[in-house]
Amino acid sequence: MVMHGCASPPAPPPKPIKVEVPLAVQIQESIGELVEIQGSCYQMGNNQVHSERPQHLSCPDSFQLATTEVTQQLWQLVMGDNPAYFLSGQDQPVENISWDQVQSFIKQLNMVSGETY
Repeated sequence: MVMHGCASPPAPPPKPIKVEVPLAVQIQESIGELVEIQGSCYQMGNNQVHSERPQHLSCPDSFQLATTEVTQQLWQLVMGDNPAYFLSGQDQPVENISWDQVQSFIKQLNMVSGETY
């Protein structure tokens, strides 16, 4: 005896869960490793060259430096665009940017990451 309509239809397969990774976490992962550069004192300038006078003692503080260049992915996460001319991959360095654009990038990076770079 065959019964129709009594069995429940099979359950649909579960939908994949999309997990949003916070922007600050994405940025931190994109920055990668930072290394400490120890500050020290040195003589800056040259009394023999007019544009470099006067020679003086400079003692910059220690700072951290990323072990890799700023990638196109990191620039796009922070700035929302990719100004690079060579679009050969998101893991490639961003290029074709000015000093002023870098200053804007650092300001925006500090704001969205909650860190000070």
